[in-house]
Amino acid sequence: MKGISNSILTSIIAAVFLYIPISEICIQVINYILSKKISPMLLPKLELSSGIPKESATFVIIPTILKSREKVQELIRKLEVYSLANKSQNIYFALLGDCAASENLVEDYDFEVERTGLSEIKKLNEKYSIEEEVERKRFPKFNFLYRRRTWNASEKCYLGWERKRGLIYEFNQFLNDGIDKFKINTISKEMVRKY
Repeated sequence: MKGISNSILTSIIAAVFLYIPISEICIQVINYILSKKISPMLLPKLELSSGIPKESATFVIIPTILKSREKVQELIRKLEVYSLANKSQNIYFALLGDCAASENLVEDYDFEVERTGLSEIKKLNEKYSIEEEVERKRFPKFNFLYRRRTWNASEKCYLGWERKRGLIYEFNQFLNDGIDKFKINTISKEMVRKY
């Protein structure tokens, strides 16, 4: 009886150790066969060798929860780096700040976050401003948006509606429909309508 239980235990241990190499070999064999039987297809892509046209303008966004001046400064530096790596026209950059969950509708650090965001974005826009863009009244290259807290009954606290997903949704809603639910927004509705 003892010998039978030892052989069953040995078989289980051997099966566990052999499962990974055998499954890896099977996957490799299947991938090899499929690569020989199915020819590769070209994926559709955009041809943007002459730059991004106005009708395809896009935003590079960083959606995040902001609680301190240092975090705002760090993320705005990242926006600057992203813009230096993507110098095409019609690419805009935005820090989408969401408020942290709180028992209060407004926290003291909110004002610091707002002031820092506005001043840092202003500095960036001044540093990289192009007179043509100012004359044409286009979107500023860099933008800062910060949301209000709303009461969440299920979590019993104030926070941004639907967190990051809601933040991106409300940003798209603003760009598409002009519905501005942000407490701070450096993009004017007039600019959105013109674009």
